[in-house]
Amino acid sequence: MKISIKNLGPIKNAEFEISDFTAITGFNNTGKTYISYALYGFLKTWSTNTKNLELDEEINSFIENGSLTIKLSKFKKKVLGNFSQLTKNYSENIHNIFSANEEEYKQTEFNIRLNQNDILLKNTINSDISIKGKKILSVNKDQESEDLNFKINLESNTKLPPKYILSEIVSEYINEALLNEILPTPYIITSERTGINIFQNELDINKNVFFEKLAQSKTGKFDLNPFEYIDEVFNRYSIPIKDGIDRTRDIEKDFKQNSYISKEYPAIVKKLENSTGVGYKNNKGQYFITYKEGRKKIALPVYLGSSSSRALFDLYLFIKHTAKKGQLLIIDEPELNLHPKIQIQIARLLASLSNIGVKVMITSHSDYIVKEINNLIMLSSDFENKASFKKSHKYLEYEFLKNINFYITENSTLSHIETDKFGLLRTTFDDSIREMQNISDELYENLL
Repeated sequence: MKISIKNLGPIKNAEFEISDFTAITGFNNTGKTYISYALYGFLKTWSTNTKNLELDEEINSFIENGSLTIKLSKFKKKVLGNFSQLTKNYSENIHNIFSANEEEYKQTEFNIRLNQNDILLKNTINSDISIKGKKILSVNKDQESEDLNFKINLESNTKLPPKYILSEIVSEYINEALLNEILPTPYIITSERTGINIFQNELDINKNVFFEKLAQSKTGKFDLNPFEYIDEVFNRYSIPIKDGIDRTRDIEKDFKQNSYISKEYPAIVKKLENSTGVGYKNNKGQYFITYKEGRKKIALPVYLGSSSSRALFDLYLFIKHTAKKGQLLIIDEPELNLHPKIQIQIARLLASLSNIGVKVMITSHSDYIVKEINNLIMLSSDFENKASFKKSHKYLEYEFLKNINFYITENSTLSHIETDKFGLLRTTFDDSIREMQNISDELYENLL
């Protein structure tokens, strides 16, 4: 999946490819966050904007026979043709993702190039479709099968919806079967995460004020247009930040779930907790940071916790409670508020996620994280005494990085950095580190 972006903030023309682990580094204000937000926005919204595939013949057969088998290979070309239009429409409306003026994004182009060879049909589908709580259809697809099967399965006193609704449902599942394994479901952790966690109560107070004003407007005590108010308050934030706010509101529901990582790789959850020395718990929609003080277990409201514990909360929530295989985890500045030692542990943790079914994309300024990524690339090669090296430095096999794309934002574009057995051939920090070392050496000589 190759993504190209033109005229987006500081980025004039850039191409990049998502792999199991993707890292973007560079100076401040060079477009890293623009890229991550644009990709997130597309992956979040594409499935709701797909076109109806005009399935009159298939729907008539479905209603007549009670079942329908779609040969997915028959629809590859049409779905990919519609996909090109989908990216064009997204480019025209990308300002909505950033909650910005349309004029500022008039020249922006966002494109994802796909071809039929990208579609492998490895995904499985098993779903029941309900309307108003009543089941009407079941859908299934076996792994690597090109057959997408629909069956009418009406509950008592339930009628089939109109043909155009059935056509939309079948079209949606055809698009999902062909594109979902290429276009992962995104989960973004923005660099504004600590602010969202602290000011959530204030945001909810503003919501309560709105409802109070709405009630007053009905009695004539206050003049309020609710639609103007909603537009004013909620359009201040970009979509990734809005989603971060919504996620914080839903933590009570999320805390009741256990992710596949918790079930299959509990050591990864434990490693995150051990890295910071804190855990998290939920109590009636309010969440707390927990830690041990001697034998005593302390629980603090999040706003009283350290900045590092707040910065890692969303990552903890994802890893322990909500992660699903095949998702794309996007993190802006994973190093935010973290001591260098913890930054290194987080780099290892993110690398391990990329090897157990979660794609990872980071934007970073951290030399510690980049150096550890470099180490993990080198560890993917074989060398003498590797086993003893792993043991002495406590590396695990699933932390090593093989499938990685590394980019630097520079000169209004993205430069892809090659790797070999010695790791990255270049990083954005090399010149700065050399300059600091030269200054330090010169000062040392002058002080002798």
